[in-house]
Amino acid sequence: MTNNLQPLDILITSKSTIKESMPKNILFFIIGAYLLTTSIYKYISAGSTKYLLTSILLGIAALVVIRFRKLIYIAKEGIVTETHTWFTHHRELLEWKDVKSVTIMERNGALVVFAEKDTFGWKARFEKSQHDELRSILSKYLKDKEIKEIRV
Repeated sequence: MTNNLQPLDILITSKSTIKESMPKNILFFIIGAYLLTTSIYKYISAGSTKYLLTSILLGIAALVVIRFRKLIYIAKEGIVTETHTWFTHHRELLEWKDVKSVTIMERNGALVVFAEKDTFGWKARFEKSQHDELRSILSKYLKDKEIKEIRV
C-alpha cells in the first residue's frame, strides 16, 4: 500500500464507485461524535464502563468511514480498483494481458461487466448509456480476447 498513488488515465468510470458525499459525511460525523462523547461522559460522570469499549470502537469506526472512497474504472493499463481512507490508498490492477474473457450483461437498466482472470474475475457496473463507449474500449485493448454479451 502506498500513500501517494501515481494517477492513471481514466477512460471510463464504473457505476460501482463509492464516492464521498456530504450527507453521508455529516451523518457519520454526528453518529461518531455522539457515541464518543456519550461514552466518555458516562465514564467520567458515573464511572460506568458498560458498553464503553463498544461505543468508543463504533464511534471511531463511524469517523473512519467518513473518508472511505472506492473507485472502479477502466484505464489504458487495465481494470482498476482504488480504495482510499484516512490512512491508506490502495490500488489493484487487472492488466489487459491477464484477462481471459469479458462478459457484458445488461441487467436492471445497467451494464454488469465480468472480466475473467483464471478461475476468478472482477465485476463492475456501468450505466446503460456507456455501452458503446465501453464496448469500443474493450475491443481496443482486448483484440484477441472473447467479449460476450448477454441480455437479461
